[in-house]
Amino acid sequence: MGPLRFLVVLIVVITIINTPGVRCDPSLGFNCVISQDTLRPEIFAWGFEGDPSLGNPFLVWTNVSDTGSGIRNVSVVVEQLYGNSTNYLMDSNGTHYVRTLPGLPENHTYTLFILAFDNANNSATSYSRTIDRHPPPPATVDPAVVMPWVVGSSLGFAVIVLFLSLFYARRREAEVIA
Repeated sequence: MGPLRFLVVLIVVITIINTPGVRCDPSLGFNCVISQDTLRPEIFAWGFEGDPSLGNPFLVWTNVSDTGSGIRNVSVVVEQLYGNSTNYLMDSNGTHYVRTLPGLPENHTYTLFILAFDNANNSATSYSRTIDRHPPPPATVDPAVVMPWVVGSSLGFAVIVLFLSLFYARRREAEVIA
């Protein structure tokens, strides 16, 4: 039973050393201290590439780190005003997280923000950005402003065409007589 007991102790020690929130100090021998991570993750910056207001897919990126227990997951949250909320889990590349989101449907206002959790279940939320997918209102034309210009330019063009046609007709008559 000696080698089996050694193997079990070795597995327990390796598990304790690799467990987030557990700190083992070599100067204390095999004594390990369980520390409580109370600091939330830090979201340094985030943004998106592309124009989500056009309804096309767009890329969301963020930089997140945690000095305590490490990052468990990072999501981009898309909320509709007076509607549903959807979390999209982001892919990690160290402290850089990315996710391509599908185009947002029209006739809604959306709020996007980043939500990060560390391994001690501390959370951090970024500032939010609003995307308006309502179509712009149709342009209104004030007839009192537009009509004088349209009528005046049409009358001016008609007068020019009339004079040119009279000039052409007289020239033609002069060529026929000569």
